[in-house]
Amino acid sequence: MLYRPFGTTGLVVSAIGMGTWNIGNQWGEVDESIALDTVRAGVDNGINLFDTAESYGIPAGLSEERLGKALVGVRDRVHIATKIGRWGRRTGQTVPMTTVDMVRLCTHASLYRLRTDYIDLMLCHEGKIEDPTVYLEGFELLKQQGSIRSFGISTDKIEGAKAL
Repeated sequence: MLYRPFGTTGLVVSAIGMGTWNIGNQWGEVDESIALDTVRAGVDNGINLFDTAESYGIPAGLSEERLGKALVGVRDRVHIATKIGRWGRRTGQTVPMTTVDMVRLCTHASLYRLRTDYIDLMLCHEGKIEDPTVYLEGFELLKQQGSIRSFGISTDKIEGAKAL
């Protein structure tokens, strides 16, 4: 496996990462044992970057839960990128990200589902965001507290990303 520096995060990650959207049953039923075995096979073959989000899965968060379960015992060998900001969108029950405290609470929920004390890369997951200030303030606080190591924005609009 080839490994490369991951932007300005200071992480060195596998050239092939594993996206875990599908292990949460969102695109069809995936047996939990198969989901866990898939993640573990990735680790065994040198993948050390895993991408997920609070909204991935049916029910929402299932991908984070399964990823966390699969990484028990090997968390120190891998890097997790996850995203907040889309909880409940499919069901019309969104969590408004209007305060730093909401960013903090959603991040702590991800930490719980992922069974970890820290997230390597936390991303704002709003495609049409105009002003990411509340995320950036929340992420900076979480970074100071050691809950996240780095952060950024996953968006469709370059204007929102320019805030970084």
